[in-house]
Amino acid sequence: MRLTVLGSGTLVPRPDRGAPGFIIAPDEGEAGGLVIVDSGSGTLYRAERAGIDWRAVNHLFYTHYHPDHTLDLVSFLFAANWAPPSPRTETLQVCGPAGLEEFVERVCGAWPSLRPKSYELRLNELVPGRGIRTASGWQVKCAAVDHGDQGGLAYRFSRGKGELVLSGDTQYCRALAELAAGADLLVCECSTDDAHAVEGHLSPQLVARIVRESGVGRVLLNHVYPLWDPAELAARVASLCEAQVEPAEDLRTYVI
Repeated sequence: MRLTVLGSGTLVPRPDRGAPGFIIAPDEGEAGGLVIVDSGSGTLYRAERAGIDWRAVNHLFYTHYHPDHTLDLVSFLFAANWAPPSPRTETLQVCGPAGLEEFVERVCGAWPSLRPKSYELRLNELVPGRGIRTASGWQVKCAAVDHGDQGGLAYRFSRGKGELVLSGDTQYCRALAELAAGADLLVCECSTDDAHAVEGHLSPQLVARIVRESGVGRVLLNHVYPLWDPAELAARVASLCEAQVEPAEDLRTYVI
């Protein structure tokens, strides 16, 4: 599979790092729909910059419902109805933690033009610890993570070979280490350095703890606030574990 980073940043605007968003695709030459995981502001535009057709996305997964992770759900649903040359006709499945149906209903209540015109919108509130298989062949597992009162889900995606885990926003929790055990790549938030760690988020020491407990060998750090250099945080994590650690880069595609 291939992971394209559409946004490795935070709610703070940066020219080089967009709000959180990722696209997962099958290996080249393989059939199967595209998956978006989180869609902060500008996700669809950055997909176009990366050469990815947003119309080929059949599944949206959300780790939680903070606006920096969800604002482009509005853009996606609006474009599905109104973007020329014709409205969407393929089924769209949106998955997320508890509260998804209420969240989408409130969004569509604010903008009635988002309600599907000519396609089916399926909403799936996922239960931590249970797996699902999408119609296009993705195997997905999820685990509850600790992002303060918001909570959230981390996801593990597989399709044939390759196992990818995305942490979403979280502080240290054993469930994330267990979900990432044996994965080929962990995309993990690392919001601050250790001296400025905040509740609900990870810092290098805690990321390294998760890496050691999971045994994962390759890590991409995302969700780094602008006060810190992502490369320096990655070097700090690498010094505390045996994994290959690097900062995620917007518009770059990683093969898993």
